[in-house]
Amino acid sequence: MRRKQIKLLNGAVFISCIVILGLYSSRAITIPDANIPLLARGAVFRRMETLYQDSFPLKGVATGFWAALNFQLFHEGRNGVIVGKDNWLFSSEEYSFPANFQEIWDKNLQRIIRQVQLLRKNDIQVLVALVPEKVDLYRNMLTKDSEHNSINLYNRSYAYLTGRGLRVVNLRNALAAAVHRGQQVFFRTDTHWTVHGSRLAARAIADDNSLPYGEEKFVTGKKETKTLSGDLMNFIPTGSFFAQFGPPPDTMSTVTIRKEEEDDVELFTDTVLNTALVGTSYSADKRWQFVDWLQLFLHKELINYADTGTGPFAPMKTFINENLRNEQQISFVIWEIPVRYLLVPPDHNTTGKEIK
Repeated sequence: MRRKQIKLLNGAVFISCIVILGLYSSRAITIPDANIPLLARGAVFRRMETLYQDSFPLKGVATGFWAALNFQLFHEGRNGVIVGKDNWLFSSEEYSFPANFQEIWDKNLQRIIRQVQLLRKNDIQVLVALVPEKVDLYRNMLTKDSEHNSINLYNRSYAYLTGRGLRVVNLRNALAAAVHRGQQVFFRTDTHWTVHGSRLAARAIADDNSLPYGEEKFVTGKKETKTLSGDLMNFIPTGSFFAQFGPPPDTMSTVTIRKEEEDDVELFTDTVLNTALVGTSYSADKRWQFVDWLQLFLHKELINYADTGTGPFAPMKTFINENLRNEQQISFVIWEIPVRYLLVPPDHNTTGKEIK
């Protein structure tokens, strides 16, 4: 079947669904009073969506229907996502810009400095790895720019921390260069970096020479490619029935990375783990393979204290409490911090939730 015929068939099916669902539930729907500007922005449309879902028994189908219609007609999703060009999705957190951003930014950077100084007093060296924002690296895919870009959030934060004596690796340079070469370093439908993006970040950390290399050898193996429906798709819940009318899924390529054992004796040899990784879901989620790449390039195993859903400060607090209390042999720490958290109020930055 030709592509044009397929498009016509999809359109016919979609219109038929609209008519059938509309007739089925028309008695339960009332159109709220509204003016034309609000309707054009989709505000009334979303209110009708809520009324429709509450009245219609097949809520799953209704949710998918309205999500697909909202995406197709208004190029929008639910609160939490900003739809860009060519089906690129961006987290609304990278657009959030509080009026007192300077105060919040200062407080968060001071928190980083205090915790690094505390670790230094306990003979632990820290390398801060600032993760750039997706809206920063993919400005050409934005339909509207973010204030984070206007204030030059990444470079400003990097200059602040390095100017106060902290060791910070600039991950933006490596990732931006890859984007310029046409490589994808962030997923189109997810808030996180791709496996290739995490590899570039790990390579940049290893090349920074702030951390000593180990003597262990890690090798790469089988490659695998599969689809990924990113976390930002949660805000465009088309469901399987209307999936073709929403953004298409991403493609994720992974590679097996394992420690190479030279002989059977090494299996019974205790390995001293002196390097820890602290961070967010960029480090904690095994799908991105950030820990694997770091171990491959640094030639050493790492202890991973990263966590999902708590931001960058809570995992560091956990690490400090456990490490200093148990007197572990950690001498080096990689602290992965997405710069978007620097504009989150400190009270929210400790208990706030990341998108899962």
